[in-house]
Amino acid sequence: MSQASLAISNLRGVVIVIVLAFHSLLAYLASAPAQSARFDQAPYTWQAFPIVDTHRWIGFDVFCAWQDVSLMSLMFFLAGLFVAPGLLRKGYRTYVTDRISRIGLPFVLVVLFLSPLAFYPAYSVRTVDPSVVGFWKQWTSLPFWPNGPEWFLCLLLIMNMIAASLYAVVPRYTKRLGNLAAWACERPIVFFAILVTISLMAYVPLALIYSPWSWGSVGPFSLQLSRPAIYLTYFSAGLAVGQVGTGPVEMVNGQVLLTAPLPSFTWI
Repeated sequence: MSQASLAISNLRGVVIVIVLAFHSLLAYLASAPAQSARFDQAPYTWQAFPIVDTHRWIGFDVFCAWQDVSLMSLMFFLAGLFVAPGLLRKGYRTYVTDRISRIGLPFVLVVLFLSPLAFYPAYSVRTVDPSVVGFWKQWTSLPFWPNGPEWFLCLLLIMNMIAASLYAVVPRYTKRLGNLAAWACERPIVFFAILVTISLMAYVPLALIYSPWSWGSVGPFSLQLSRPAIYLTYFSAGLAVGQVGTGPVEMVNGQVLLTAPLPSFTWI
């Protein structure tokens, strides 16, 4: 394994540990709502806090609040890293088929089978009748279709389909993004300032309109209304960086000269 792929693999491992820590600590947040509300009672806080412990610590609130915004942006950035290499290696049709099987199919299986199993404990501690029959009646009578933490799979699949469709229509757009990323590599401070500015423009207006805690759903598809733009921003940034690679970058006649392209594996 190359040094570049080892670094990315290590980063993926760290992100996975943070994801597990984040969801594990939700039960111990000082700000977590009590689980006295019924399972079928709005605003259905059990979606974010399935089980709430009596022992709380404000430090966990600080950690989770920090990760709540930054973690998913990082994950979409990592997902975007491998889009351009995948499109160039597989072509449009194979890439789309691969994304549907690796992202779309797991999402369907999770929504149909895993989510009910995962949320049953949330029902059992909020009712006097913790039977499977009682749970299924309340589950099927909910005004929405809970999908749990796997909501991001649908949004990720949509972004992959957009990237693949653009490649089918304008194949050279990935190369142009690569040139942009190469320009950014030579001006990291300027690039950082631009990315921060775009991030603020993508997130703050929607957060003011919808609040950071508002969710929208259509069938089994749901997302935080304040964050699609910022997730798309970092997915696009990852797409551009992935076209350049991870090693030193040189520009020859306005074109990127790759010195260490990304290895041929994917984030998801």
